[in-house]
Amino acid sequence: MNVTRPTLILAVAVTSLLTSCATSRVEYIDAQVAPAIANPGTVVVAGIVARDSSCVLPQSEQEKILHRLEKKLSQKRRKKEVMSHVTFEGLVGRTRSVGGGSSGSISYVLTPGQVSRAKKIRAQFALVIVVNTGETWCDVDESCTHHEEPIYDKEGNVVDCRHWTEYTTTSRAHRSMHADYLLYDLSNGKKVWACSSKHNEANSRSACSEFGYPLPPPHPAPPLVADVMDNMSNSAMRKFPRPGNRF
Repeated sequence: MNVTRPTLILAVAVTSLLTSCATSRVEYIDAQVAPAIANPGTVVVAGIVARDSSCVLPQSEQEKILHRLEKKLSQKRRKKEVMSHVTFEGLVGRTRSVGGGSSGSISYVLTPGQVSRAKKIRAQFALVIVVNTGETWCDVDESCTHHEEPIYDKEGNVVDCRHWTEYTTTSRAHRSMHADYLLYDLSNGKKVWACSSKHNEANSRSACSEFGYPLPPPHPAPPLVADVMDNMSNSAMRKFPRPGNRF
């Protein structure tokens, strides 16, 4: 009898990324101004602001997030009339690191002097990301899968069947983000469009065995903020006003 047996499963660690599409929702739009948002007219990416000091992101992460957002916004607007945050900062200055006052006005992110300079540049709207929350946590999960493999004789006939169970222990590190994408009319400083977005991603490591649940492998590092928010920006920009939208 020609018997084949599967290789025993030993405890091994594998790192993978668990991800899904971010969710986003338009929270506000000024119906009177909406057609102007969708039509030609320069939109500037002004920067990233934290809701409070606990949400301030490292500058390196902010640069990645804004660069990717600018690329998506440019594609949405057919690669025309989008001013980068670098150009905006050179003309107007950097936005506040933490928002102040009501987010309904651009004064939430810019000082009065910056608002005056913003009115002088040839742009109509300013887009700002407000980071509301950012959390990381770890957990461990156990699961098992029952397998069945036929055993053949040398003529190729099934003569028996081997059953075994694969036990898996998975360690995960999660990162969850929530942010608002706010658009301001530079002529009067008022908010004209707002979209909120949430997303959670996790890195995982798994260990497997045929002999019972193995010890959990070390937790991996959580996903980078920029990678989580890249998914969020993509979702939010799909909701950005464009010609032909009904408001």
